[in-house]
Amino acid sequence: MPVVTTDITFSPKPFPTPGCCPLKTIAGLVEIVQSESEAKALESVIRAAGKYRDRRLRDAIAKRFEAGLPYRAAQAALEALGAQREDAPWDLLVSAAQREDFSGFVQAGALRGLAHTRRAKAVDLLLQHSAYGATPNRARPAAVSA
Repeated sequence: MPVVTTDITFSPKPFPTPGCCPLKTIAGLVEIVQSESEAKALESVIRAAGKYRDRRLRDAIAKRFEAGLPYRAAQAALEALGAQREDAPWDLLVSAAQREDFSGFVQAGALRGLAHTRRAKAVDLLLQHSAYGATPNRARPAAVSA
């Protein structure tokens, strides 16, 4: 009986790492963030865009957030904005962290976004929100774990 061997080598294409993203990829992400209308896809698109620190992405995400987003996409947008660290829109994150919403998703995203900024001022805000009764129980775990 003949022996059949199949030697198939898979070599996946390397994905660009967040630190070395080509300019056209950033421009493409900006375009998708601005134009995506499907609520289920928008959260994933914004999370992908949040892995890059870029002024154009920050502006596109902030503009989409201010125009109104579904709650899961709004949560992802606030986390992505916080990941911009020193370029994060501080006032937007603080005001979103103060606002209670129906499910707590958006407020939790704002609290995680504040933590992602890595600013010393964020620690005081997170400690205030982690106290019992200061924040609804749906969002408080985000302040505690940040």
